[in-house]
Amino acid sequence: MMSKVHPVNMFVTPLRDNKRQELLDSAAQHFAMYGYDRAALRDIATTVGMKAGSIYYYFSSKEGWLVAVHEEGIRRISISVKKSLKRGQDPWKRLEAAMIAHLEALLGGGNYVWVVIKNPPQPVALAGPRLIKLRDDYERIFVNLISTLPLFSPLAKKFVRLMILGAMNSTPTWYSAGGDEPEEIAKAFVQVLRYGETP
Repeated sequence: MMSKVHPVNMFVTPLRDNKRQELLDSAAQHFAMYGYDRAALRDIATTVGMKAGSIYYYFSSKEGWLVAVHEEGIRRISISVKKSLKRGQDPWKRLEAAMIAHLEALLGGGNYVWVVIKNPPQPVALAGPRLIKLRDDYERIFVNLISTLPLFSPLAKKFVRLMILGAMNSTPTWYSAGGDEPEEIAKAFVQVLRYGETP
């Protein structure tokens, strides 16, 4: 059973120490490999040659580490997607570019990005609201992109966003290296959405 941690103490200001990044990398690796419930802070610390107690100088709970890994994973995806967007570009092309960047980050982003997909916020009681906010802030990029599309109604736009993100985030379950490239997948998604068929 997970010990209860007061939310105020969950996120401790990290010390100025390069071990924090090593620990964050280790946490991402363990969460990706074992999932949130099975990952142990002791193992995360041992991987970088630290004692288990030292890890609490950075965050006072495992939930704090999960949020930090999520933040980094979402930051990496966000940077890739925002870089892909060009001002004045056709709305469909902007959506396609964002989807390509999202898929490339998702399929090649390593442990951080995989944790974002594999460890959804709902099961983590105290961190849940913060993780949901991180997700919502990222999804706002797609809300804005879809709002410029010539779709039938606001209702349609809401479900288009859910459909697009759901389809993209499920790709790791069926994607195989050497198969369709992220660019081909994104273009096919947009083609179906726009015309109802693939080229």
